[in-house]
Amino acid sequence: GGAGNGGFGAGAAGLGSNVLGSVGLASGFLFGGSAGLGGGTGLNPLQNGLVDADYFQSMAYFSSTSASAGFLLSSRTMLNIGGTAAFVRRPDSSYSDMNMAGANAMLSTQFSRRFSTFVGYNFNRIDFIHSLRNTYVQSGFLGIKYTLSPHDYLSLSAGDSYVDSKFASTVTLPTDVAALLGVTATTVVSSTSKMYPGGRLTYNHEFQRGGFDLSCESAISPGNDLILLARREGCTVSLSRMLTQRLSITGLAGLIRLNGVAQSGSRYDTVNGGLVFSYRLVRGLSLTAGANYRVTEIRPSTQSSSAVIANAGLFWSPQDGVHLF
Repeated sequence: GGAGNGGFGAGAAGLGSNVLGSVGLASGFLFGGSAGLGGGTGLNPLQNGLVDADYFQSMAYFSSTSASAGFLLSSRTMLNIGGTAAFVRRPDSSYSDMNMAGANAMLSTQFSRRFSTFVGYNFNRIDFIHSLRNTYVQSGFLGIKYTLSPHDYLSLSAGDSYVDSKFASTVTLPTDVAALLGVTATTVVSSTSKMYPGGRLTYNHEFQRGGFDLSCESAISPGNDLILLARREGCTVSLSRMLTQRLSITGLAGLIRLNGVAQSGSRYDTVNGGLVFSYRLVRGLSLTAGANYRVTEIRPSTQSSSAVIANAGLFWSPQDGVHLF
């Protein structure tokens, strides 16, 4: 969790853990849980899925925690089950304030040292507490992981998301009806259900003192401070290098597009680029600081903006997991 001003701030990093035969805990946003199409591992303040695409330069407070457990069913097959919970609070009880809870399951099979497959299911409930209510997102997915070389890794997944949402809208009544009822407008509760295809591609390359990561995805997300419930599409690249035994630097760039689900026809694009420094204080605990440049554009209007934003925070990841058995 943390606080972000304009979508880039303290605690905006995401991390995940899926440790064989153990329980993993994560702080940072993993939409659909660590078994889902969205959410990754590693330090990337450009993507947290909650406030990373906010438009207004105002403080937003958010938190997300996920937990997962892995069970070895055979020498080649593993079952992961988990859950996640998150919330976002923006100034003045914003209509985009959100609560979310979900559960997930994934079954993976290792066919060889280089090739494995996985299939899974996610269920999430999202409540925009001052506007949309009772939004349910169910996702099924399948994918493959392939080791291209000792230093190159590729993962592909595809699936469908079923979105069931209820929302309220204000309808202006005809003059004669308004005269009879004594009111000029009424609130109508509507419901919508629709299927959305999605997918995720990740590529990782390891250097001797660093690495390169590419991630592209299409998935349903809570949206941002303008668009509630969105189809999120985007790509992020990062290049990292260890400068000393404790100090590392990461260059990040990303493009995110939000297409409105509840607000059909609305679109929000943001392009980010920046640097993050990380200094390891003790085992698993690091101090991070950096800055980025961001450009945003809103459609169908022609509004656009740009900003330079700084960030700082703490990042913790238990290197050996939390072993219970």
